[in-house]
Amino acid sequence: MKQKIIIALVTILGTFTCTGAFAASQGSIGSTSTGTTDISLTIDPLVRITGMSDIGLGTFNGTDDISGTDDVCVYSNTSGNYMITASDGDADGFKLVNGGASIVYEVKWNDQDADTTALVDGTQFATAQNNASTTTSDCGGGTNATIKIAVTAANMLLVVPNVYTATLTILVEPE
Repeated sequence: MKQKIIIALVTILGTFTCTGAFAASQGSIGSTSTGTTDISLTIDPLVRITGMSDIGLGTFNGTDDISGTDDVCVYSNTSGNYMITASDGDADGFKLVNGGASIVYEVKWNDQDADTTALVDGTQFATAQNNASTTTSDCGGGTNATIKIAVTAANMLLVVPNVYTATLTILVEPE
């Protein structure tokens, strides 16, 4: 019996000590009464990418490599550091496709504060990027990073004439 009482008391005390971080107090009856409450707010690390546009690479002329870019904005409420992953849903690397035919393409990222980085499909880049806007979630209407898509002439010469497409997904995460 004593053991059950001790367990009950420990459980009750544990409940009070677990909630002890908040110490609201109730007012007493009188001509005035004052109560207090503690307020808590949690803000998680957040990021946002904006300014994404479609990248039309044009028409292959039979000789030259083709590339295109898109300037974007990355915001973070942390120190400005963020991690990046690019993917296009193809398990074998970045590929523009049409039916069963595909053309390998390259994706590069430049956060305008460092060298251009070649990305690997579906793999988070090992080094944090460090140029996110920390003041406005849309970079004040500007940009702070560039996506570059490049296709070599050698790869384009390997496929039949047609329109080849892909949907590239850029994932940014707070560091």
